[in-house]
Amino acid sequence: MRTRTRAIRTRAATAVVLLAAAAILTACDPDTTGSGGAGHAVVKPVPDLVGKGLQSAQDVAESAGFRRLTSHDSAGRARHQIIDQDWKVCSQKPAAGTRASTDTKLDFGTVKLDETCPAADQAPPTRRRRPRRAG
Repeated sequence: MRTRTRAIRTRAATAVVLLAAAAILTACDPDTTGSGGAGHAVVKPVPDLVGKGLQSAQDVAESAGFRRLTSHDSAGRARHQIIDQDWKVCSQKPAAGTRASTDTKLDFGTVKLDETCPAADQAPPTRRRRPRRAG
């Protein structure tokens, strides 16, 4: 009798585990577009964001459905854009008007508000290596 009870419990536990696994797998979002499960990516024209403040540009891009946003220092000083309101957009990739999937990463080239945009992005400075000391 104990063996039969044990077999029934084992089968019941196995069934519960299999049902839980099936529920988890079917609940997964099949969206593999990288949009974070917020919906499926669609193709839209990229808005023109050059000349806007960085924060405003990000807001416009997000309202247009683009969620993957990044920025860099166009002056080539490798500065981080910590306070978005202190920066303006000089360039963008992909270019304005380009039709792109909403899961495409938009990259903004920026400078501080009181600076002039360079004609082209400047390369960040190369890091100097310290000479090794002998012995």
